[in-house]
Amino acid sequence: GAGKGKERENGSDDEDFVGPYIMQPLAMGLQLGPEEAHTKGSTTTKARRPSLSQRLGFGSGKEQAKGAEEGVGKDATAAVDAPGASDNDRDSVRSSSPMAPSYKVECVEVSGSDMYVGTSHGHIVHYTVAMVELDAGRVGATPEYFRVSSVDLKLGGKRVEQVLAFPVLNRLVVLCGSTVLALSLPDLRPVAGTMMKGVTCLSYDERLQRSAAAAVILCVARMRSIQLYRMAGAELRLEMEVPITSSVASLCQYGQYLCVADTEAYKILDLAKLRTSSSAEGAQLELFPTQQPRTDPDSGRVIRPPRPRTLVVGPNEFMFLTSSTSDDDATTLGVIVTALGEAQRGTLQFTSYPKSVVYDAPYLIAAFAGSVDVYDTRQPEQTLSQRFFVDTPDSGRPRRVCAAAG
Repeated sequence: GAGKGKERENGSDDEDFVGPYIMQPLAMGLQLGPEEAHTKGSTTTKARRPSLSQRLGFGSGKEQAKGAEEGVGKDATAAVDAPGASDNDRDSVRSSSPMAPSYKVECVEVSGSDMYVGTSHGHIVHYTVAMVELDAGRVGATPEYFRVSSVDLKLGGKRVEQVLAFPVLNRLVVLCGSTVLALSLPDLRPVAGTMMKGVTCLSYDERLQRSAAAAVILCVARMRSIQLYRMAGAELRLEMEVPITSSVASLCQYGQYLCVADTEAYKILDLAKLRTSSSAEGAQLELFPTQQPRTDPDSGRVIRPPRPRTLVVGPNEFMFLTSSTSDDDATTLGVIVTALGEAQRGTLQFTSYPKSVVYDAPYLIAAFAGSVDVYDTRQPEQTLSQRFFVDTPDSGRPRRVCAAAG
């Protein structure tokens, strides 16, 4: 099995689920395990390889210079310098070589063998990844990947915050800065009539699987409203608009229910009731206040809380993260509730606020500064089932986890 030879937290015996969570980081070039090393005789030396940003064509400072010395990107440069290569091809590869300006990977979306990388300078880069069959003898194997294309979103070089792939629709929906737009697949061309500005966050109705959906409902939060759009084929049509009084920081949807985190509280909105009522009374359920900024009494500095997060964890089930306001307690709780606000499946407890979380039934995957943790939500105690230590010189610290679209 994929999990053989790996030590587990809390002695869990369930090994079947480990493969997908190893495979996904491997597709991005991360090394897993407490420490990956090559052993020869009695001498142990760490295996060093280019960083993720270098291997995807980005880099900075010493890493860029070192990457150039070690030949990182030579194959790509040789390909575009060959006879017959166009100037556009040369510019495309050289602009993303290790000697180019410093760019960062901000988000990743995976759909089948296709990987879409959003960068800190407003580009989408498309790769094809050949997945590796994992077993006990190949935990350190790295899949091959090929850069297919890259597109500049031309939105002022703002960072790409979110990418959603809808393969049946041949659409890639992107949130860059405060602008949402759709790109056609596989050519990554902007789709006319899909650009929306002034957006604070983006989601979609998770009742349908993205890998098979021929139509999808997009949820777009703006300064004064939450808008629901139906996207099918070349059509993008406004279906519903919900007025709001507070800025939305996070939202997710399952069917007729929206779970929203704004500057005041976590809330659940019943869209069916909102459609038939002239007021929000009875259609809005306030769950818990969101953490507010506070002033440090000694320095007078304003301390801003982490951005609240919500996610779908099952049919009409949602999770929201809430953290302690105490300086001495950094505990964060992951609370699972039904659409009626009833507590469900216990509560997860984290020692710090996750950098990123994603749910892949029945497991919750959370990224922290030095590890990626997998929790089994079927257990009453929300058992920590697997921990990947990825805070190594070769892989860097995890920043974002994502669920494949199919």
